[in-house]
Amino acid sequence: MQMTRLIFLDTETTGLFYKNHEIIEFCAIVRNENGTTTHTFKIKPDQIDTANPYALQINGYTPEKWKDAISQKQAAKLISDIVKDGIVVGHNVAFDLKFIYQLMEDQDQDHEIPTASICTQEICRTLQDDLKWSSVSMDNIRRSLGWSMEGAHTAEKDVRDLIKLYDHLKTFIASL
Repeated sequence: MQMTRLIFLDTETTGLFYKNHEIIEFCAIVRNENGTTTHTFKIKPDQIDTANPYALQINGYTPEKWKDAISQKQAAKLISDIVKDGIVVGHNVAFDLKFIYQLMEDQDQDHEIPTASICTQEICRTLQDDLKWSSVSMDNIRRSLGWSMEGAHTAEKDVRDLIKLYDHLKTFIASL
């Protein structure tokens, strides 16, 4: 029996509104029967003037750190290829998918974005009382589980913690 292809992903953006802001960092770790493959890259913003300064501060954006970033058009092609088959897993996955759909539209990229998704934030919200968490934000979950905050709000760190959370939730649910 073939294992389902799970695509754990996270985006870092220039703000909260997919119609006005852009993806500037992307990470996906794909898990299938052959193991895992990591895809991570920075993306040059086309409209830095519309960015929310607080969002840029949180995700560590500086022009120097992004000098070797790929273009929005290159990112659209790569992301489309990465996520075309499988189930997307994210913490607040709807947020990431809206930004990905918008990127594809803005870059006139044909895409096959999966409609199947798993939202760990929704699972955590459902189990919040059982888990005894005051909040289901990833930062609060990290604190509750004693995970490091170092590198938080970078796409790769967030995806690596997403995978740990997904595996934790599977174990927790199996114990119920």
